[in-house]
Amino acid sequence: MVNDGRHDPEAVRRLLARTLASVRGGDAEAVYMARDFGLTRFANSQIHQNVVEHDATLRVRLTDDGRTGVASTNRLDDEGLRDVLGRAQAIRDRAARNPDGAPMPEGIATSHASFGSAEATTAADPSTRAAAARAVIAASDGADLMASGAFSTETQTMGVANTRGVERSETSTLAKLVTVVMDDGGGSGYSQACSIDVTDIDGSLVGAEAVDKALRSAGASDLEPGEYPVVRSHRRSRHDRFRRGPQAPGRPRVPRRRPGPGARHADRTARRHRVDRSWSPGAQQLGTDGLEPVHGAGSQLLG
Repeated sequence: MVNDGRHDPEAVRRLLARTLASVRGGDAEAVYMARDFGLTRFANSQIHQNVVEHDATLRVRLTDDGRTGVASTNRLDDEGLRDVLGRAQAIRDRAARNPDGAPMPEGIATSHASFGSAEATTAADPSTRAAAARAVIAASDGADLMASGAFSTETQTMGVANTRGVERSETSTLAKLVTVVMDDGGGSGYSQACSIDVTDIDGSLVGAEAVDKALRSAGASDLEPGEYPVVRSHRRSRHDRFRRGPQAPGRPRVPRRRPGPGARHADRTARRHRVDRSWSPGAQQLGTDGLEPVHGAGSQLLG
């Protein structure tokens, strides 16, 4: 739960303005980033950990006559601001000139953006996350399975201002519930849900999906090395949304993101086993990136 001014847009802009007002000579840029992160973990069908992290940092960039100095701090009082500006200035004054350095961007002040945030996520506390975790555990208990996973809620605010007119800020939120349920024989099922708004996440549905996959994978055994048809789940992976998602009319194209090691491993596995993009019942989750190899009764695909 966020309970102070870390995400107050007016307080953020006052901090940025106070920082820039203290700069003497050259151009300056101040970037503020704040994060409130809560995480509830569960394992062996028991909630066992809750952690909360609060942080706010200020990064200052000073430029003058081709020289640049950068410093950062998480001390946001007057003494902290004087210290970070002094360090950035000392670095700038001792830096070699770069005649080809990028100039400080010019711009205008804009209103605070919050269309990617939800008040419910910002207000979420350990009891909110525990309730969803208990719903997942209840679903797995009903099938005599063990559930493990985590539920996180996060609020982030970023603000930037410079001496050439730029002044912008934004607050965003994210909630994510992920679980793996298993039986004693090696059967397992994975499920996750993500949303800007924590109230969109239903722990019962997430648990039910994982339980269904675990029950369908029960009794699997190893396959001999070879080539096998692989069927994707009807739910596309998070990487598909960036790499193959359609572009909505009137919306800017989503930039491509480099997939992580898990996604690259999944793609290699898919190519090795002749991926069929259609969906079929009986798919089993492989890893956490949405690739679900199909196996027959009593068989399991090895990565």
